[in-house]
Amino acid sequence: MSRAQPRWKLGAMRATLDAAGIALQIDDSQLAPALVDWAEVDVRAELDRAKEKHRGFPSDPIHGVAIVQEESGEAMRAAIQAMYEGGDPAAIEKELIQTAAMCLRMLAAYRARDLFASPGEEGSDAEA
Repeated sequence: MSRAQPRWKLGAMRATLDAAGIALQIDDSQLAPALVDWAEVDVRAELDRAKEKHRGFPSDPIHGVAIVQEESGEAMRAAIQAMYEGGDPAAIEKELIQTAAMCLRMLAAYRARDLFASPGEEGSDAEA
């Protein structure tokens, strides 16, 4: 999927601030809905890809959240590499998309667990 590069990259200003060790904080209270929609498209595509590649997902919260945590850890590693080791900044976005997709997949699996649990099973609010 090809897409245009965002126009909001900070370029030389960012490089100067990064070199000075100054972190940037973006006020996302006015985040353009188009950017959110753009991210959602990427996350849904990743979710579909992951479902095709890895059929089934654990319904128990320990193993499901472990998968989310693993993806989150990869995002952190990509951020550290991009900031301090000359890594590819695009890897951060890739890992964040994968993390978001696994968050959605975990939430869906967890909700399905409650919907399909028999009375008395863990995850069911129904009384036996």
